[in-house]
Amino acid sequence: GLILRDKKVDPNEKQPGILISHGYTGKKEKTFKYSIPLVLNGFTVLCMDLRGHGTSKAKGFDMDDIPSIMADVKKEIDFLAQIENIDTNQLMMIGHSMGAMATLSEGYADPRLKIVVGMSGAYDLLDVYAPRRPHSGSIKY
Repeated sequence: GLILRDKKVDPNEKQPGILISHGYTGKKEKTFKYSIPLVLNGFTVLCMDLRGHGTSKAKGFDMDDIPSIMADVKKEIDFLAQIENIDTNQLMMIGHSMGAMATLSEGYADPRLKIVVGMSGAYDLLDVYAPRRPHSGSIKY
């Protein structure tokens, strides 16, 4: 991941934190169009490469990794909350496409996040999975 913070901000001043997740086949750098304006407006932004994407691509990606990506969200929120001078009462998450699925399914359930925004995300993860395999009840959130 990459932590973005405006150098002009007092490093001792607590800032709201935002976790941003990119879409399928994306990488953290594709979120800069959202991240940089937020940073310039006083937010600390954590941009992550989702499992099998960007700098994590060497591990490969498979549609079966989507439940693992969902599980990674809690770890990413934990990391965001531990960044120095983050105001843990002002944590947020934004996701696009596959990142929106993670945001809306896992981020929404985390009470630490005060705002969650999903852009162009699927309505239901199981709908995405339906064409790939019959639902056997084995997908756990």
